[in-house]
Amino acid sequence: VWDEDGNSVWSDVSKFETGILDGAEWTAKWIGGNQGVTTEYDITVDGANWIWFRNGAALGSSAGGDMYIRKTFTVNTTKKVKQVLYLETTDNTSASYINGTQFSKVTSWKTGAFTDITEYVKRGENTIAVLANNEAKGAAGYIAKIEVRYTDGSVDSVITDATWKFNAAPTGDWTSASYDDSS
Repeated sequence: VWDEDGNSVWSDVSKFETGILDGAEWTAKWIGGNQGVTTEYDITVDGANWIWFRNGAALGSSAGGDMYIRKTFTVNTTKKVKQVLYLETTDNTSASYINGTQFSKVTSWKTGAFTDITEYVKRGENTIAVLANNEAKGAAGYIAKIEVRYTDGSVDSVITDATWKFNAAPTGDWTSASYDDSS
């Protein structure tokens, strides 16, 4: 290191440390205060895809707005459920429902939400419904992963992908499992 006059002074031998460089060294669990959070945080959105909705606006436009999303998934009726976890985030706010009951609210894509939804899930078919909104410029976006964990150690995962349905303005009780989303 040189000063403005080109002089350099040697320092005593010292030590320099950086953060953890090897991912295997990260063994801690996340902590936080979200409602419904369990002590098991070993779920990620790996494999899930963002769903974006421009509501008819041209690509690259500044249109924001609401996106109504639905996904029906099946919990295996021959197995006993241990836990059902839901991890989600939205660009930039959302309210999430399962079988018509709200269980989560995301207020920023930076924080997302992690919820244990075991108490809301029934054996057989279940429906997730999400109202996502982008209050700023750009399309509304959503990404999520559901993990159904069974007592036998097996796991069924449901990720956001092209099978999720969405609409700009549904009618009726669109959050209920009985809502006809065939169109």
